[in-house]
Amino acid sequence: PPPSRGDVTFELAPEGARVLLFVGRAPITLDAPNGTELYAVADEGAAGRAILVGEGAGEMTILLTEEPQILEPPPSPSGANRTMTVATSIPRAKVYRTLGAAPRAVLRDVEVDEAIELLVMADGHTTERVLVSPDDWRRDSEGVPSATTRVTLQPVEE
Repeated sequence: PPPSRGDVTFELAPEGARVLLFVGRAPITLDAPNGTELYAVADEGAAGRAILVGEGAGEMTILLTEEPQILEPPPSPSGANRTMTVATSIPRAKVYRTLGAAPRAVLRDVEVDEAIELLVMADGHTTERVLVSPDDWRRDSEGVPSATTRVTLQPVEE
């Protein structure tokens, strides 16, 4: 059978744009290495951003406020996985993790028969929600799937 996993390439503009992958609704448990940037959005539109620092593990809450937060979880036992449980100040908010930045980011080894939800954002520009659907994939001559998505954000009107 042909491969069921492939890579998605994102071509982003303007400079400074970043793409974030939807990882689930809070509370959610995930691996989060030092420097992981998370972004949470409530259905009502409130949003918050947090950067995880240090090597700890545990439970953290992202406040849905305009001020970015630095979250430093307590140290984890030696050799333990860096697993975080992330909650949000508004329950069931969507949680995204930064995948990469302009001009190009690649999401590797993902299922091709499931939709992938992402946000593309940049300071001073509109935020765009992007879906990569099973129909967006193309196969090369050897049957290996890949997809390319181009996103150009528009400046916010003052």
